[in-house]
Amino acid sequence: MQHQLHPAGGTALAELDGKRIRVRRYRRVAKVGLALLVLAGCYAGYRLYWINQVRLRLDAIREAGYPATLEELDAWYEQPAGENAAALYIEAFLSFVPLDKARREQLPITGTTRLGDLADPLPTATRKLVDEHIAANQAALKLLHEAAKVRGCRYPGVLDAYSRELVEHVSHVRNLGGLLMLDAIVHSENGRPGAAARSVCSSMALGRSLRQCPVIYALLIRIWCELLTTRCFERVLDRTHLGEKELVDLAGAFDRPESDRSFFCAMVGERCKGSYAFDHPEFMWGGIAVERFRLKSGKLPAALSDLVSAFIEAVPKDPFDGKPLRYKKLEKGYVVYSVGPDGQDDGASDETDDVAFAVKR
Repeated sequence: MQHQLHPAGGTALAELDGKRIRVRRYRRVAKVGLALLVLAGCYAGYRLYWINQVRLRLDAIREAGYPATLEELDAWYEQPAGENAAALYIEAFLSFVPLDKARREQLPITGTTRLGDLADPLPTATRKLVDEHIAANQAALKLLHEAAKVRGCRYPGVLDAYSRELVEHVSHVRNLGGLLMLDAIVHSENGRPGAAARSVCSSMALGRSLRQCPVIYALLIRIWCELLTTRCFERVLDRTHLGEKELVDLAGAFDRPESDRSFFCAMVGERCKGSYAFDHPEFMWGGIAVERFRLKSGKLPAALSDLVSAFIEAVPKDPFDGKPLRYKKLEKGYVVYSVGPDGQDDGASDETDDVAFAVKR
């Protein structure tokens, strides 16, 4: 004989089963929430641990007498105790008369024209162009030779996230180094060994004016300058006979003193830039949020405030003045930027100290 449940009893059991299901569901949600909280706490603790480790290591770097920030790096790149060759080099940079772009490309060393075999003189057309280039830059060459006699050199310019002024001076070193090398080659072909040797020595001195510059680009330009000067010296030796005095001078020019720390200085500078990027990720956050907005909506935001809630909690602060980071649309793309160390909003122009993250698409 089968027992049938009373309707009222069946309803009570159904309600009880429903409560049990809801309780189990709430427990699962609570467990997931607790797990997420634990993971978030672990991540926060892990992040704080490594932030503290970085701080400890930076403190150890300072205790060892080396810079750990860009501000400290700027002070570490010291002015020479005596005369500063940079003053003469900058005069030479200002005196430099470049060829127009089309003809500049036809020059050897700084252009695309290749030097031939060591025993071959410069081709007639190339020699004519080189002679014109050298004739237009006699004032710059004279200043370069004078500067080569001064040992200490510290180029002006604030070392910050971009170091624009300093990088501009380094770019001039490449142009003027090429001028000196061409001058040495022409002197050797004209049978003037003393003048050729002097230009080789001055080219090496120009490259070594960057030996204390804590910028990786400066190290690369110095390496370029020394390698090509060595090749230029080969051509000089192949075209003319040098006397004892010239050879002794050249031996001194190619000698690398024990105090030369070019690579070390460049790495110190890169470490300080890395420290800056670690402390100021605001530009990346802003750029990533803009890209997420564009990915979702198919267009750029009108302002960074449009990103709040959906993509960022708040507009990141400018580390230099404490105000929200600046943002503007470009004719193509956008830029997220800071006013930079001078505190002036210059619209992220390339000629200013504004620190910018730009995407031009």
